[in-house]
Amino acid sequence: MAIKTHFKQYEIVEKIGDGGMAEVLLGRSVGPQGFQQKVAIKRLHPHIARNRNNVKMFIHEARLIARLQHPNIVRIYDFGETEETYYIVMEYVDGLSLTDLLQRSAISQIPLPIPIGAYIISEVLEGLQHAHTAKDSDGQPLHLVHRDLSPDNVLLSREGEVKLSDFGIAKSRIQEHQTQTGMTKGKILYMSPEQCYGRELDHRSDIFSMGNLLFEVCTLERLFMSKDIASVAMSICHGPIKSPSSVRSNFPTELEAIILKALERPLEDRFQSAKDMGRALKQFMQSNEYYVSRDDLKAFIDLLLFEGTISEQQIAQLNLPQSSSAISTPLPSVDEPIRLETPPRPEYYMPLTPLPIHARSRPSAPPPLPVPPPRLLYLALLCMFLVTFSGFTVLWLLLLV
Repeated sequence: MAIKTHFKQYEIVEKIGDGGMAEVLLGRSVGPQGFQQKVAIKRLHPHIARNRNNVKMFIHEARLIARLQHPNIVRIYDFGETEETYYIVMEYVDGLSLTDLLQRSAISQIPLPIPIGAYIISEVLEGLQHAHTAKDSDGQPLHLVHRDLSPDNVLLSREGEVKLSDFGIAKSRIQEHQTQTGMTKGKILYMSPEQCYGRELDHRSDIFSMGNLLFEVCTLERLFMSKDIASVAMSICHGPIKSPSSVRSNFPTELEAIILKALERPLEDRFQSAKDMGRALKQFMQSNEYYVSRDDLKAFIDLLLFEGTISEQQIAQLNLPQSSSAISTPLPSVDEPIRLETPPRPEYYMPLTPLPIHARSRPSAPPPLPVPPPRLLYLALLCMFLVTFSGFTVLWLLLLV
């Protein structure tokens, strides 16, 4: 179906994304006196819009984003409908997704520095905390759970901004259409154990997903990798959790503790809020003198985008596991723990080397001056020399006699 050239006052420029339920279009908001602003238009596919439940989910997403006003969350400008479908007009983030950043990092062999990765996740946690504590117009908590935290939904602008996007399957109190028990929604590689089982979720499910994301950006390896959905689900629910230090040598102990705490399977053992996890991450960065800002992320993005043109064929050659397939069927039940072997490193993995950019560290103190030996040591050495010399002299005289 051809793309319309206009949606009300929005002029369509091109398609920039396509998914199972909706497509994303780059548009321009055209106003009087030559006013123009780039926007992103998320349009529900017409055949998807024929299903009433899909329309309810789409409207629910628009209502949720309208209540979330935070610099780390993509803003919504408008919501409307045409004769065949519905659309949401959102803030256009000129840049790339975290998925694109990791792919370009692998291709150009410029590893993502730990300070930059930690900064990105800390910014996402800021937006996530706002979403988790959001309230409706009556001041009642929304009890929002994102349920789809993945690198695809973390957007990075060319100016170094970090934006959380895509609340399409988010769960909240105002949701009209509830997910059936035993059904799961989201990207399987980043689900929490309770999400895999289709259980009732709270905000701590998102904490597990954030621990998964933090592991990936700091090690450049996916935490749960397998050939089929069932094996991934079993690994999430019962498999051993790899420690980051087993993937990357000299991994910071404090950061590893943060990741493993976020990935605890018992809810009460995880961080109890995105704010708590973000605070722990910032304390780690401060204690290690990682003073990272938006300018540092901007510089790293510029570096990757400057490294020549990366083609779709190069990205395809990475043979990355597919993470964008949404699961809408019950996952197989697992009655007993299963021991899984640690999956081999992917072909695109490259050993990380220190990268002396983008993290402004406080100048180190000059090395201490060498401490001169004490006078007593000198005297002792002199005495030993004299005694030895005297002994040799006496012995020589006796031999002569």
